[in-house]
Amino acid sequence: MLKGIDLKRKDGSEYFTVYLVSENEEFFDKYPKKESKIKMTIADSDGKEIIL
Repeated sequence: MLKGIDLKRKDGSEYFTVYLVSENEEFFDKYPKKESKIKMTIADSDGKEIIL
């Protein structure tokens, strides 16, 4: 189970949950990141690759 930190508005309503790697190391040890087979590139309108 992941441990999250709920971000709340002044009225107490939750609007986002943050999951820190440092607080969920056990999860990431059990489920390591898999390499993606998808490669993405971003190009401008002239077709020149943009490096971010």
